This record gives sequence, structure tokens and C-alpha cells, in this order.
Amino acid sequence: MKVFPLAPTTRYRGMSFNRLEDALKAIREIMQSGLRPAVVRLYDPLDSLLLQHGYQKSLELGERGRLDSWLKPLLEKIPKEAIKRKTHQLLFGHPYWIQRAIDLVPPDVILILGFEGEPELAAAAERAALAICRRSICRDLGEKPGLHWLKHRYSVSFKMPQIFEQEAFVDTIEVAATWDNLMNLYRKIRGILTKKVLLLAHFSHAYPEGCSIYFTVIGRTGSPEKDRAAYYDLWNEAMEACLAVGATISHHHGIGLLKAKFLPRELGGAMDFYRRIKKRLDPHNIMNPGKMGL
Repeated sequence: MKVFPLAPTTRYRGMSFNRLEDALKAIREIMQSGLRPAVVRLYDPLDSLLLQHGYQKSLELGERGRLDSWLKPLLEKIPKEAIKRKTHQLLFGHPYWIQRAIDLVPPDVILILGFEGEPELAAAAERAALAICRRSICRDLGEKPGLHWLKHRYSVSFKMPQIFEQEAFVDTIEVAATWDNLMNLYRKIRGILTKKVLLLAHFSHAYPEGCSIYFTVIGRTGSPEKDRAAYYDLWNEAMEACLAVGATISHHHGIGLLKAKFLPRELGGAMDFYRRIKKRLDPHNIMNPGKMGL
């Protein structure tokens, strides 16, 4: 455990990029420049759209960033019979149309940056990071997106029970990759899962070497039995996709049961070494047995 005094200054900033790739390039350059922001969080197009909706009434984002103007072309591409259903059934039961609209009319992506420490140091780090961002086409949204994130950063977790009450399933899948492989990982998993579930993603836990992706999946088949089957299928497909591009199946959520069978394939020969460590530390296999692919 490490204990630090509360930072005397905390600064937040929101930057809007036209392209996800440009935002990731900015994060990579920030981390490899030696800067260490307290917060680095990039939302993909759909997740950015929902974030904008949370504070757009108090922030001038222009027509392209407004939820109502973006929804018009989206709704035009959804079958009329689907629109007649309840909103949650539309979103969770027809993910293809939502994701297709995102691809056709992509909103900007939003990067949240946070800096803390002594006032002069935090301000200097912020200036340096923003200068890196401005090497690409982007827009400074000020501090409001960051403050909105700070206030609502746990809201998604608290809203998950409401999704279950709407007869849908929801979960999170976090994976990670080096910078040269990160967009491959994002595209591979997104290309598979968006056909089946509503998929949101954000990038966080950035390092000079790479970053993790945190996918939120929401689906609904109309049947608990089919939901269960779809749930396990999407997990298996996500892990297969992750291994196929040479990424890692977990950044910080661990392995547990859902990822257990994939760990030996990721570790390869190192799995034998891992088994020997486990046997030495836990000879009677009483510590959380059945996990970690053991």
C-alpha cells in the first residue's frame, strides 16, 4: 500500500478529436514524452456521444456534437417496426443498426486528461499535453467534460442493475495491447461483437508501452436461455479475437472463470513455470481452485 497526501491542485481537460486514431496517437506521445497525467481516458465514438449528452446543455459543442442532430440520420436507418418498440428493446435488441449508424455518421471522440500536484507543475504538464494534442485536428472543450467524468465515473456500474431489470444482460471485457497493436485489437473485437450486442469502449490505463481497452457489452435476445448462450458466445469470441491479434486477455480484472481456458494459450510455455509456482505456494490447491486456467 502507498499513501500520498491529497494533491493541492487538480486540473481536468476535455479534448475532442475527429478521429480515434489521432486521439490514441496523442495519448501515446504524451506518455512517451515523460508526462504522467493523473487521468487519461479516451471514449470511442458511441461512448463519446453518450458522454456529450451528459453535459451538452452547458457546453457549446456545435451541431456535430449534439445528440438530437446526430440521432436523426441514425433513426432513418432503423426499420420502422423496430422504432415502435420500447427504447431499451431498440437499443439492446437491434445493436447492428446503432453501430452501423455510428460507422456512417461518426461523432467526435473525447479524451479526458487530468493533472494533479503543485499548481505550477500541474499547469505546466497540462500545457505540454495540450500542445501534443494540437498536433492533430482537435478542439479544446475546457474543464467541463473532465468534471462531468469525475462526478459520474461510477454511474455506469450503478446503472447495470437497471439493465438486468429490462431483461437484458450487461458486462465489461477489458483487454490490452502495445501501441502498435491497439487499433487492431479494437477493430477486431468491435467487428465481431457489434453484430450481436450494443458495444461501448473506452481506452484507459495508458503507459509508454501500450494501453488497455474497456468494452461494455449490452445485449438482449428476449429469452433468458438465449441470453445465457449469447453471453458465453460473445465472451469466447472476444477472447479468441484478442489472442488472434497477439494482445493480452486481461489488463487488471484478472482471469477467473470466463478467461481461464484461454490463459494457457496466451502464456504458452510459461504456463508450466506458472504451474510450478502455484504448486509450491499452494500444494493442496485450496486457494481459489479452478481459476487461472489451473
